[in-house]
Amino acid sequence: MIDTTIEDKLFREFKYGGAAYLALEYVNIAHKKDGFDVYPKNWQEFYKIKLPQIVKSRTDSYDDVPLFVSVDGERPLMWIEIESNISSCKTENELNRYLYSLLLPFKEWSDSICPIRYIQHAQQDIERCKRDIPLHIARAESLEDGWDKDEAFADAEACKDSIKKDEERIKRLEGSHDRFLQIFNDAADRSVEWYCKAWFDVFCTYADNLDALLLKFGIDLYAVQDKCGIWLKPKRDVISIMGYVGTLELTQTLISQLPQNVNYPKQKELPPDLCTPKAMDVLKRAVVKGLLDENYMPTADMTKSQMKVFAIHASIECGFERRCYKPFETYWSVSNLAQTREVDGSDDKLEIVRNLFPKDVRKRAKHKNR
Repeated sequence: MIDTTIEDKLFREFKYGGAAYLALEYVNIAHKKDGFDVYPKNWQEFYKIKLPQIVKSRTDSYDDVPLFVSVDGERPLMWIEIESNISSCKTENELNRYLYSLLLPFKEWSDSICPIRYIQHAQQDIERCKRDIPLHIARAESLEDGWDKDEAFADAEACKDSIKKDEERIKRLEGSHDRFLQIFNDAADRSVEWYCKAWFDVFCTYADNLDALLLKFGIDLYAVQDKCGIWLKPKRDVISIMGYVGTLELTQTLISQLPQNVNYPKQKELPPDLCTPKAMDVLKRAVVKGLLDENYMPTADMTKSQMKVFAIHASIECGFERRCYKPFETYWSVSNLAQTREVDGSDDKLEIVRNLFPKDVRKRAKHKNR
């Protein structure tokens, strides 16, 4: 029987609305070129006044003993709990789901501090474009002068431009970790950045502990990270985990015995229309309201009429109104949202969805198909 009592207390702080989540959100915004100036006044007040208070209060009151402190010569309680949970998994699917749950709360931190999955996507795009360029050129050279020939050459140039942009993006992403370290090193005492640094230390300690614990089960954290698309650490420092395993020799032995290919669950990717900052803000509002879960999937109580209303309003606010249903049907694995009638749903439930959005969005949504 899996018991997540202790780990949930840590995970809660890294999930939406937790101290670690809010601290990272603050740092990400505060250290951009325009900072908080791009936000409405009420949101500026939240980020500058209320958010720091929440972060300080929740961080100061957080009990890190179960994560860091050994009790009576035993390992910290959280790691005893996690080890017991892994041992209790009776099937491979149950183990895979549990391993995924150990990474999922850290997704936002992974995307900011250790954005390996974005680097991998950019590298894949580069390889695809490199394969396509000679094909476009060969096609162009086989055609007579005219629009088709020009278009083929243009496609080749577009691939070259895409490669350049992806290479620049990779360079920026690879510098993310060092950029945060610099921010943390420059942080004033008791500032939000200072508190974020404290959570960064927790993040790193958790990653090293998890890596060491999984080694004892013959599980490679890097295989799990790669399959799930959530990275806590880009490479393994043997010295950093040696203390958790026991000795350097044992650590190296366990690493050498890791399987090369393990089937772990793959995180479902959000469609491009739902990956923008504005779309993520909309999805998070729905999570807070209980309409979507932490994976941005509909909760069991969300009706299909509510899904339709949400898709319409979200597409208007996020700017993909002409294809409002497709991203949600793809990600949620539902169909025929356009044919779903709002009148088939409870007015109260539909109003819950509508109230997530600004008045101008709700006004425009009234003219959509009922």
